[in-house]
Amino acid sequence: MQTMLKTMQSMSFENGVVTIWKDILGYEGLYQVSDSGRVRKICSDGSYKSMKLQTSTIGYRLVGLTKDHKTTLLYVHRLVLECFVGLPDKNPDGTELRTSPECNHKDGVRSNNHYSNLEWCDRYYNNSHRRPSSEWNFKKRGNK
Repeated sequence: MQTMLKTMQSMSFENGVVTIWKDILGYEGLYQVSDSGRVRKICSDGSYKSMKLQTSTIGYRLVGLTKDHKTTLLYVHRLVLECFVGLPDKNPDGTELRTSPECNHKDGVRSNNHYSNLEWCDRYYNNSHRRPSSEWNFKKRGNK
């Protein structure tokens, strides 16, 4: 029964859509990430506060999480994968990882952090799926 209650507390219903929330590893009881890549803070009174996401110069979403008076900037796509998929041991095609795990956005859109659009892979696999730089839509440093 206690497990069921915890599961119910990690779900929200907004505009007819069920959103699943999970505690962020290392920040349990402080922050949660949703299956679609939103992040919220758990307030001391049990309410929630949506966190503002930043966008890196190359299009990835970032969030600053604070613990023990230290703020760390983390990639949202990695938080989603760690919480909803876990850490990998193989590439999506079944081959062994040859480098540290990276995140592949299946549709090539770096701001789409829904768990169904993300997969763990190694650098070789990730590079074989990247879009040409001419298709990137981001602001270069110094340009407005």
